Amino acid sequence: MQNKRILKLILSLFVLFSMISANATIILNLGIVHKKGLGVDEGHILISEVHELKLLENGEEFTVTMKNGVGVEFKVFFVQNLNDFGPSPLVAITGNIYNSQGDLLKSITENDFTIPLNTEKKLVFTGDTSQEVIIKITPTLY
Repeated sequence: MQNKRILKLILSLFVLFSMISANATIILNLGIVHKKGLGVDEGHILISEVHELKLLENGEEFTVTMKNGVGVEFKVFFVQNLNDFGPSPLVAITGNIYNSQGDLLKSITENDFTIPLNTEKKLVFTGDTSQEVIIKITPTLY
């Protein structure tokens, strides 16, 4: 009788754990830096940056836009491995990066941008009008 209660308790905890781990939340530490050359002869550079922490569910989309028009539209999700239980240690990001004129600077696919949890990844994109956009992303679990 006592063994059945212990077995039920263990089974209940297992089901509860699997429900919690299946709905893991991603904390995304995002930093965007925009550099724009003002005077080529004088070497002046205008730098704008924004930093945000996002709490996101698996598959959730988000947008971050700076005052000068530079922005990103991303979708974040776990890269599932059938052999792993719970949330994957890899996070994939897809989306678009726009320059200050609103033109598409780069389109990101899952193959381009897969990040292990608790690891920072840095992307640098250079436009043809002396602009540079630097994106730093660090995903962690909530």
